[in-house]
Amino acid sequence: MELGRETRPRTCLVDEKLAGEDELLARRLNGGPGTREGVEAHFRHCREQWDTAWPLRGLATRAVLLASQYAARVGGAQAVIQVEPENSASAAVALRAGFTPGSPTHGKDGTRFDRYVRDLHTTAL
Repeated sequence: MELGRETRPRTCLVDEKLAGEDELLARRLNGGPGTREGVEAHFRHCREQWDTAWPLRGLATRAVLLASQYAARVGGAQAVIQVEPENSASAAVALRAGFTPGSPTHGKDGTRFDRYVRDLHTTAL
């Protein structure tokens, strides 16, 4: 799936959002429970923001670098990113963040992942 591009019908997403809404949090953030119209308006707003703000060049790479720096500070030895082979954008982020290709692996459900690794002790972050 392409990042940010949902393939399920929009009505399904709205229904999931409304069904999973926490009543106390919704009341605190919105003043009351969400409505179909409100959720659809929010989805439209998010979509407009996504379309006008993309590409946010370097944001994902910066996030990976910050997470790696934190992991190194708290004693992590190695960082690993697992990417589905068809997700070339995430693979590019890993490479830009200084990760090197490792051995492929498989998830519990058999999904194949390409692994990218970075030694947190010997590589300057």
